[in-house]
Amino acid sequence: SKPMRVGLFVEPTPFTHLSGYSNRFNEMLRFLRRAGHDVSIVTSDDKANAPSEAHGHKITTVGGFRFPLYPVFVLSLDPDCR
Repeated sequence: SKPMRVGLFVEPTPFTHLSGYSNRFNEMLRFLRRAGHDVSIVTSDDKANAPSEAHGHKITTVGGFRFPLYPVFVLSLDPDCR
């Protein structure tokens, strides 16, 4: 089949902590790369070492805030509520 261009917005970020969710997401990215698809990823994070790519796919990191009840999560917010 023809390669696809895929856009993913994912919260919380699966790239700066280890979890089952992170493992599944990274495995999906590996399979998409192997199939020849081009994936652009947007995620929220506040760590200085946030990666700019994963498995050959570009990551755009946007700012966010730590969820007070579960501070491992960084969530984004649209102040205009659009």
